[in-house]
Amino acid sequence: MEQEDITRIKELLDSYAEEHAPEHLRHFTDEISNLTQTIHPIMLCRVVSQFDERHSRSVSKPYKGEKVDDRTVRSVNVWNYKMRDIGDEWVTDKCERSVAGSHHLEDCVNCQGKGRLICPTCHGQTKVTCGCNHGRTKCSNCGGTGEVSCSHCDKGHVKCTSCGGTGKTSETCSHCNGRGSVTKSRMVEESYNQPVFGDSSKTEVRYRQVKKYYEERCPVCNGKRTTNTGQCRKCGGKGYKECTYCGGSGKQTCSTCEGKGNVVCRVCGGTGLKVCSTCYGESPKGTVACKDCAGSGKLLHYLSISQSFFYEDEEQVVCNDDFINTKVAHLPWEEEAEKEDLLGVVAGVLGGDIYQDDADVNEVLNRMAEKQAQHVNPNKRILRQGAWVTCYYAKEVFYQYEGKDYSCIILGDHLYMDASPVTDYIENVAEECERDIDSQSSAAALMDIEEAMQLETGDQEKLQILWYKAKDSLEKKVKLGENLFFWLSLLVLTPLVYKFYAAVNPVIGYASIVEDPSWRGHDLLPLTQAVIFVILYGFVAIVIRMVSKYDSTYGSRDINYVLAGMRRMALAAAGVLAAMLLLNYLGLSWLTTWIAVIIRYLVKAIL
Repeated sequence: MEQEDITRIKELLDSYAEEHAPEHLRHFTDEISNLTQTIHPIMLCRVVSQFDERHSRSVSKPYKGEKVDDRTVRSVNVWNYKMRDIGDEWVTDKCERSVAGSHHLEDCVNCQGKGRLICPTCHGQTKVTCGCNHGRTKCSNCGGTGEVSCSHCDKGHVKCTSCGGTGKTSETCSHCNGRGSVTKSRMVEESYNQPVFGDSSKTEVRYRQVKKYYEERCPVCNGKRTTNTGQCRKCGGKGYKECTYCGGSGKQTCSTCEGKGNVVCRVCGGTGLKVCSTCYGESPKGTVACKDCAGSGKLLHYLSISQSFFYEDEEQVVCNDDFINTKVAHLPWEEEAEKEDLLGVVAGVLGGDIYQDDADVNEVLNRMAEKQAQHVNPNKRILRQGAWVTCYYAKEVFYQYEGKDYSCIILGDHLYMDASPVTDYIENVAEECERDIDSQSSAAALMDIEEAMQLETGDQEKLQILWYKAKDSLEKKVKLGENLFFWLSLLVLTPLVYKFYAAVNPVIGYASIVEDPSWRGHDLLPLTQAVIFVILYGFVAIVIRMVSKYDSTYGSRDINYVLAGMRRMALAAAGVLAAMLLLNYLGLSWLTTWIAVIIRYLVKAIL
């Protein structure tokens, strides 16, 4: 194999690895050996036959007065008649032409040359039975009942005009004189300004009682202005009277049908017969134009030739059956593989040695051409046949990687892999990562899992589960480092804090202020500072543990995550110490002093 082919194959393998492989397999071609290739020619054989099919038939149509010459042709040979010529095209089309000299007139058989037929609807009577009931239809005003609702009452009742429908008589309220309200008064106190006696430039506020009038709803008629005096005499307290127009029935005779419930049919005028809609307006009446001859009484007969163009196209592949069926049958080799046209011939009818360079190809071409030629009959013939042979080149590449044999298919510039170092890694990446997690190598496993998930390869569901498992393992290592440093630093720093505050803030000064000699033997102030340090440090440690998360920047070694947790806690301890020193520098340590005093008195009270 030439060096140019080797370089091209490695470039395609590298391109595949760049897209699908993890970082450590991006250049696996540098380690492959025994690189060979086999070129498989795939011969695509094609045969096309263009057919011309013709049929003659007798056609008749209504005569419309066109000029008809004498009949000279009574039969025709479809192949002697000049029809459409398609040239060298491969087409599917249809056309039809009438034969000149075959036109002649004959009387219409359906109407016997009269051009008209008795109307099939009225049978020549010009009228048909109307859809009404013997010339009458249901009244649309009363719906056929003969009665309608009375327009002067409501279901036979008329509102009593004397009592207004209340059933009771009333008179103007005597208490409010029909106003609905009564006037009342009350005394209210109001203020006013009074000039000061002897000094008119000044005023003083004084109060006086004033009567105010207001309106209140009448308590007798409740604001209705009238009062009930008793039952209405005209309606007997019912509030309504019987309608004098309908006698209390609520119905009255329909004025449209005069109570009959039906009226004269407007379509037939009461005769029960209506004009036939089929032959209406025709002349003579009771007849219709013959559909076969369109009323002319004559039919134009002639011969017609229909022509159909179509072609049959058949393809067959000649190749190593095992290779074409198992290796490239599912691949788009016709679109992607390198190809070469070996044959292209068009003739009247193919036969014999179509392709002499390959006996198998020649046999396939002859078999397809003969199969299509079997469709020829007296009404169908072959105009021409064409044969083409195209060779597609598929390359099968073999190589070894780490002692294992692999192969792939190359079609032009496209590479198709069945098994490769990349696919082997992808299939086993989940198992390898699980083994790494179990062997306390969660950081390295997590990086491999994230790379595989980014490539969207392998068992994605299992990789997702392993990702959470490795992440939880690393977060536990971070918290391990935090806990380890917290307890070690607590044991070391707490005594140092106590000694520092005992040196810089002696309790003797406070003992001299409060004049209590019993304080001289106690160091509550430094002790309180040490307790405060422990409390603050513990609180900050709890907060850090709550917000502690996995961070991929810690690297691929598990020990780095333990060290990261220790660094976090070291920063927390330094922050707490710095805050306490700042408070001491600003002179705010008196807060701690009073805390110490409170603690001492609490202990003394308990004991």
